[in-house]
Amino acid sequence: MADKPRLDAGLMIVKGEATATPPAVQPAPSAATSPPARAGRVALTLRIEPELHRKLRTKAFQEDTTIQDIILEALRKMGV
Repeated sequence: MADKPRLDAGLMIVKGEATATPPAVQPAPSAATSPPARAGRVALTLRIEPELHRKLRTKAFQEDTTIQDIILEALRKMGV
């Protein structure tokens, strides 16, 4: 039977006391570290029916593009 993981495996001993090992802290991404394609843009959430989503995914695959690019092209054609 395999050994169970120890509950104190993530602890380190400091001056005789057991303390939790601090997790590595990752800095929050800032606008300066965002990919250039996101510069000057805002995020938008859109709720659509599953069937429409499937059709968009299929069209994006067939045209070797992204759903985002399809929607942006449609908005530009509308003059938005």
